[in-house]
Amino acid sequence: MTHFRDTTFYRYHCDTKHTLARLYSHPHFLDWANQPNPFRHYDGAELIDLPVPERPAAREYFGLANATESASVTLSTVSQLLYYSMAISAWKEVPKRGLRWALRVNPSSGNLHPTETHLIARNVAGLEDGCYHFRVDGFQLEQRYAGPVDDVLRGLCGECAMAPRVLTVVLTSIFAREAWKYRARAFRYCHHDLGHAVGAIAEASRGLGLPCFCNHLFDDSVIEQALGLDGGDEVPGAVLSMGMEAEDLRSTGVNARCFQGTANVLTDAPIEYSAIEEVYRATAGRGGARDAPVSPPTCGDGVALSLQRSCDSRRDLWDVIRQRRSGVNFDGKTAISADEFGAILHRATAAAPGDVFHGPERRGFVRCYVYVHRVSGVDAGVYQYDRCEHRLVRVRAGDQRKAATRLSLGQRIAGDSAFAVSMIADFDGAYRSLGERGYRAMHLEAGFIGQGLYLGAETVGVNATGIGAFFDDKVNRYLGLGEGSEVIYHFTVGRAVEDVRLRTTAAYPFEQ
Repeated sequence: MTHFRDTTFYRYHCDTKHTLARLYSHPHFLDWANQPNPFRHYDGAELIDLPVPERPAAREYFGLANATESASVTLSTVSQLLYYSMAISAWKEVPKRGLRWALRVNPSSGNLHPTETHLIARNVAGLEDGCYHFRVDGFQLEQRYAGPVDDVLRGLCGECAMAPRVLTVVLTSIFAREAWKYRARAFRYCHHDLGHAVGAIAEASRGLGLPCFCNHLFDDSVIEQALGLDGGDEVPGAVLSMGMEAEDLRSTGVNARCFQGTANVLTDAPIEYSAIEEVYRATAGRGGARDAPVSPPTCGDGVALSLQRSCDSRRDLWDVIRQRRSGVNFDGKTAISADEFGAILHRATAAAPGDVFHGPERRGFVRCYVYVHRVSGVDAGVYQYDRCEHRLVRVRAGDQRKAATRLSLGQRIAGDSAFAVSMIADFDGAYRSLGERGYRAMHLEAGFIGQGLYLGAETVGVNATGIGAFFDDKVNRYLGLGEGSEVIYHFTVGRAVEDVRLRTTAAYPFEQ
C-alpha cells in the first residue's frame, strides 16, 4: 500500500501549512465587494414555514446519553431540531454604522458558514414525503422534491451501511465561501465546520430523545444524485439518520426525480483553487473500512493525573446551545476547577453512534494535547489526554502561555485562556484504515470534538474558540510527535471579554 506521505491529500496538507515565510511572501487582502452570500436559497422551490419551535424538556449536557428509543417525528420536531442545531442564534450590529451580521448555533471559521442542511423526510407527521433544504435566514424549508423517497433511502442506507429512518439530514459544504478568506487552506476549515455541524445535530437529537447515527463514509456522487446536487457548488460531507426506522420500503420505480428550485449565485467573482479541487477529488470516494491499529500515543515524563468525568452544573442544555459564542478576546485571568476541566474533556471526546469515530475500541484518530494555564488543582504544563483511561499524561512541565500563543500564530487567546488544545491526528492510522478519505475523517472528528469543547465550556460558564491557524510543523516539533502524527486543529477555553461596541438582536421575528 502507498505510504500516506505519497498521497494527494498529504501533498495538499504540506502545501497549506503555515510558516512565517509563506505568511509574509503571500499577503492576502479580503475583497469585501465579492464576499460570498452566507445564505443559500433555492429560488423557485416551494417555501414551507416551520412552526415556532417549542421549548423542549430541560436537559443537562454532561449527563446526556445517546437515545435508544424514539417517539414519532413531526414537523414540530424538525423545527426544534433545526432551531437548536443549524439556525441563526442572534444578530450582531454596529450602531450607526449600518453593519449587521448573523451568528449561528453551529460555529464556523470566520463566521463564513460553508455548511448547508438538506432533509429527506418519510412519514414525518405534518410534512409531505420528499427532499428539502433548510433556508436558514427565513427559518423555512424549501421543498426541492415531493414524492416517494423509498428508493432514495434504500440507496443512501446501502451506501452508508445504516438503517433507513424517518428523517435523514445530509450536510453539504460550499468550499468557495471559506476560500474567500482562507484560500487553499479552506478545505481543512470546511471539514472542521462540518464536524461542528455534525456535533450540533447529534447533541440536539440526543436532547430531543431521537436516536441519531452519523455517517461520512460514502461515495460523494451517490449522495449528489440522491439530492439533485451534481454539477453545483455544494458537495456532500455527512449523512445523519434519526428517529424511528422507516419500515416497508418499496421500490417506486421513480428513477429520475425532478428537483425544484435554482441555487442562488453566492458571488459574482468566485476564486477557484486547484489545490482544493484536487484534494476533494482524491478524497471523494467511499474509502475502505480496513482494520488497522491506531498509532500508540506519545510517551510522557511519567507524571499522570486521573480526572473526574462530570461536575455539578444546572444550566439547561437548550440555553447553552442557543447562547454559545466564539470568544474573540479572553480576560487572561479566569480559572476553572479540575472537575469542570475533566468533565469538559470527557464529554467532548465521547463517541457518537455511526462512523464519525474510528479505530480500535472507538478511540478515534484524534488525540488532544492540552496546554494547562489556569486549572485549579492541575499544575501548568502540556499534557496528553487519554480519552480511554480519562487521565492526563504530562509531556512538558511549566508555564505554557507564551508557547501556546506563539504556536497559534501569536493569537493571545491561546495563552489568555484557562487551557488550550492541540488536536493531533493519526495520519498513518487513518490512511491505512480509510485510504485518502481518512483525511476528511480526521478533520471532521476534530470539529466534532471542538463542538463538544464549545458546549462544555458554555455549560460551566466560560467560553471557547476554535483556532484553525497555527504553525503546523512547529507544533509537531514542540510536542515531540512521532512519525505519522500531526496537528490539524487548535482550540482554547476561557472567559471571553464582551465587545460593548456591538449590539445583539433577536435571531428571528418570532423570538420578539
